Amino acid sequence: HQKGYVPLYGVEFKAEHFNASYYGKVGTTGFDYPVVLSDIGVPSPSNQYYGSRQYYLDLYSDVSNGFTTEPVALPEGIYEFDPSSSGRAGTFASQFSYYLEISDSGSGYDLNIIDGTVTVSEGRIEALLCMEDGQWHLVTYEGNLMTGYEYQAAVKPPYSLFASDYDFNVKGGY
Repeated sequence: HQKGYVPLYGVEFKAEHFNASYYGKVGTTGFDYPVVLSDIGVPSPSNQYYGSRQYYLDLYSDVSNGFTTEPVALPEGIYEFDPSSSGRAGTFASQFSYYLEISDSGSGYDLNIIDGTVTVSEGRIEALLCMEDGQWHLVTYEGNLMTGYEYQAAVKPPYSLFASDYDFNVKGGY
């Protein structure tokens, strides 16, 4: 998209939950902050709740959190879409940035992001994202922007993947 041009958006999504982690530099020049913005939360980075919608944004910053044990705020700044997923500071990677929708029955639907800008300011994220179907999404979140590995509980209870009952006998476990 052209600098200064604000496209009309077809989808407006106000995220209720924010989850972020910090991976540091893994073969990149920027520090990696994977972010999930969702409607009902996510139980972990690799699992989703049925009946949920989420945007995954792989942000790269020039700010390190130094691997402190305390949560730190997601670095403020403007992150431009990076189709090459180079991991440069001030970008978000195409490879791990996408939209995912899980139906109430558990089937998934996803769209790749092909362009956009993410702006992080104090207590707010605004992402203007173009999806592979050509439609622009305006995604916003207001609230706590602290990173960490604690994932928020969803409004809906999680579903078990077990098809029947199991008994566990663990001695000396934690």
